[in-house]
Amino acid sequence: MKFVWTKKANACAETRDSDEEDAACTLMHPPSTSETDAFTRFRATCSGPPDVWDRAPVASWMLDALRRTWHWVPIVPERELRTFAWRSVEALEGTDAPGLRELRRAVYGRLRRRTSLQELQSLQEATRADAIRNGTEGLRRCEPAAAGALALWHAATPFVYDAAFWAAEFAALHDAYVVVRGRAPGWEWVGDLGHSVLTRVKPAFFTTGRPDVIAAALAEARNRQALLLRDLLPAPFAAPPVPARVWRNHQSVFCGRCGPWLKDGVIDVIDDVRFRACARCDTPLIERH
Repeated sequence: MKFVWTKKANACAETRDSDEEDAACTLMHPPSTSETDAFTRFRATCSGPPDVWDRAPVASWMLDALRRTWHWVPIVPERELRTFAWRSVEALEGTDAPGLRELRRAVYGRLRRRTSLQELQSLQEATRADAIRNGTEGLRRCEPAAAGALALWHAATPFVYDAAFWAAEFAALHDAYVVVRGRAPGWEWVGDLGHSVLTRVKPAFFTTGRPDVIAAALAEARNRQALLLRDLLPAPFAAPPVPARVWRNHQSVFCGRCGPWLKDGVIDVIDDVRFRACARCDTPLIERH
């Protein structure tokens, strides 16, 4: 699918329902303050989205930049991102559950152009309630299968940028839970009395007592994902520079709608407007070109 620098032309965006997606994605714990601060510091050292893509150590940072600036991508990398999502989830525990087999076939079928976006959306909606209910219960117990099932469910999201991001995030959580379940049995804690019920919840208490373990496991998984993602999609923002006439006031630039209202605005030509936005309305200048 191709589009020419406009949100309206992106067919994937028309199928996105932000409110519903966000409701499902709250199953993933938000990043910690230290993680957020690290990303903020890293982004401040980057010259723009392409630099973030080239240098980010983890896939979550790369995909977050892509999700936020998809309107600057010249060609929607549908196949590459669907391939990344599929390769992230295909071998995970929980993705072969009977209730997800049709969804799994549809996600793979999208790579072969056998599944439409409408079919993906319908199948995802049909399994939404079960995915959220089972995911909520399973994630509380740090079950890899629960994270794997949610990774597959998100891989079916019609809006491909969200599909890749959330499939990768739950896939990383799956891998982290595998590590947690391997380490938890040897961990001593006050509730370790040998009771079968307490044994089942021990991994969850382990993540609280040893947050460093799950943090390190998540970072390692996201690092592996970054290598795969960069191999599949080396330069999503690559395109020839786009010079254009814009309104300028000192160092700020403005679009054709806002510029004429400036008190001391002048018309100027800049070499590349691909990654610039109007200082007043925040509309990407490429959309006004």
